[in-house]
Amino acid sequence: MGFLILAVAIFAVAIVLIALFSRTATHETYRQGAGFPLRLEEAQLHELARAILQSRGLRIEQEVLQEEGSSELIAVDPTPLLGGRVLVRTLPGAAPAGSAEVQSALDLARGEGFGKVLLIAPGGFSDEARSAADQSTVELVDGARLLELSKGAVDLGALREGRVVPRPETTLRAQQIENAAAQGPPH
Repeated sequence: MGFLILAVAIFAVAIVLIALFSRTATHETYRQGAGFPLRLEEAQLHELARAILQSRGLRIEQEVLQEEGSSELIAVDPTPLLGGRVLVRTLPGAAPAGSAEVQSALDLARGEGFGKVLLIAPGGFSDEARSAADQSTVELVDGARLLELSKGAVDLGALREGRVVPRPETTLRAQQIENAAAQGPPH
């Protein structure tokens, strides 16, 4: 009889432990890091992403604003040997982005033939999202990296005031790229 009581007790403990761990298994873990120091609305984050791409010499091919506040930009690197299509997805908000966003971006990249995907989330990324992006074509841009990229693309003083003002050289580069695209390939 004692053996039966012990077996039931062990079984009950196992069920409780399984219940506890199964509830926490769906949550992603997140390490607090240096976030983006400024509050950006959805439209501001989109414009900042646009300015960063243009400062890097990419030509914006298409822009889509999503209903939930995120946006997508499709850019083209016009350099002949290294060029290719890039998908940039902005994920506004203070909460960290999860692995589902990374997996969705990977699926889209494979289906549409993007050479690279940038996910921009000022709130950062969960550990699971970082693991999903490792060894893939997805590059994660968290708050600290976004600030670093912003320094070369926009006026940080204006950004502190809530305005996205591209630096003059970024605007000039974007105009040159657009002019070159309008003229077509050299003959």
